[in-house]
This record gives sequence, C-alpha cells and structure tokens, in this order.
Amino acid sequence: RLISWEVTQPIGDFAFSFGPHPMQELFNYLGRDGARVLLEAERVETFRIKSNSPDDWSVAGKPDIEGHQIVARGKTQARDFARQIASSLLNEKNAFGGISGCIWAPRHAFRLWRAKESATMLVCFDCDVVEIRFYDAAGKQIHITSFNFGENRNALLQLTQKAFPSDHELKKQSQY
Repeated sequence: RLISWEVTQPIGDFAFSFGPHPMQELFNYLGRDGARVLLEAERVETFRIKSNSPDDWSVAGKPDIEGHQIVARGKTQARDFARQIASSLLNEKNAFGGISGCIWAPRHAFRLWRAKESATMLVCFDCDVVEIRFYDAAGKQIHITSFNFGENRNALLQLTQKAFPSDHELKKQSQY
C-alpha cells in the first residue's frame, strides 16, 4: 500500500495543480442542494421582468419576482423544459471570476420547482450573467450565486425565446 500511495500521490498532485475541474467549480458555486434542484426540477415558471435599470424601473406594489416587476408571465413549462435549462447551464462552458463591463439588467426570470424547493434564475443577456437564488421547502432563501453563462448563451437564449416567442428584446439579442 505504501508503494501505491507513493506512486498515485504525485500523479494526483500534478492533476490538481491546474485548478479545479470546471464542473467542480460550477458545483461549488451552486452548492449540492442547488444543483439537485436544477437537475430534478419538475416545472418552470417563466417571467418577463423590468430590468431595474435607469430607463426600466420597477413600480412598488406591483407583482414582482426578486424585486423585479413582472411585465408578463409566460406559459409554465414542464419537466423537459426544466431539463433543457439544467443542461444549458450544468456543463463546462460557464465562466467564473470575470468582470463584466455592462450594467446588470436582467429582463427574464425562470423559477424552477422541485416539489416545494425552488430556484429563481434572473438572466441578463447583455452581460451573459445569470443570478440564481435557491429556496428550501419552507420558502427560506438558502443560497445565492451568479456566474457568466459564457458559451451557453445560445442554448439559454433559444429556451428563453421558446418561452417568449414574441419578445422583441430577445430578437435583438439573437443578432449578437
């Protein structure tokens, strides 16, 4: 056994000297419970929201999600849509630790449900950043994270277009 440790330890040290695997980094951002909610979601509520940018402020007292006024509700999507959202984010194409040069202005939100647990995603296609807030079965926020969805942009944009086929803002985004 000593020989196997002496042989495998340097190999392991070398392998991890390049930093964590991108999927490990993603799961560190999401947390174990957060990843489970995304992977096992049963349905998805879809929302068009005000961005809370200087020219698009929410109005107090109006229905909102995470402080962003709801402009329109899309059709609630089934498990297949939830799986597509999960696969569009849970892969190695995300970017972490970078700084975006744009003003955070999400215009779309998704609430994924796994029984009574949920994850609310605010999506900004200007920055290509997603913010995800996770809630337990009692509705208490248990985790919040955000990251750049990088090369997953087209997949997430197509899903958002599917939820909001007549959204003019999305038509502009697909030209980038």
